[in-house]
Amino acid sequence: MESIGKDIYKELTDALAHRNQKFIFLSGSAGTGKTTFVQEVKTKYPKSVIVAPTGIAALNSGGKTIHSLFQIGFGPLPSLNRIKSKYSKNLLKNINLLLIDEISMVRADLLDIISERLRKIKGNAKPFGGVLV
Repeated sequence: MESIGKDIYKELTDALAHRNQKFIFLSGSAGTGKTTFVQEVKTKYPKSVIVAPTGIAALNSGGKTIHSLFQIGFGPLPSLNRIKSKYSKNLLKNINLLLIDEISMVRADLLDIISERLRKIKGNAKPFGGVLV
């Protein structure tokens, strides 16, 4: 693991081991290894999901778009009962780590929707359903 991520990786593994919810923000210039770090974490923690705000960012990180995974379209937000993808529901119900690549491109209202979806799916009133982000 690159030096950029050693401290963050330790903080993340400690939080997962003790089931402590944390919100960790990793930033750096282009080419410093942020996406590579996210991919390595995903490999070591199968109950994690990588999402990104755009298709290209999702493709580069090996994840899904936020809109696809959380079933967010135009217009009114569909209820959880109307989400067609059982895969998405099961995946979200079982995750304990959400990795958001290119977070600087994500608006606050979109983070609110993600948090609400996870709270409902996981049955946990904490922000993001208690998931480490």
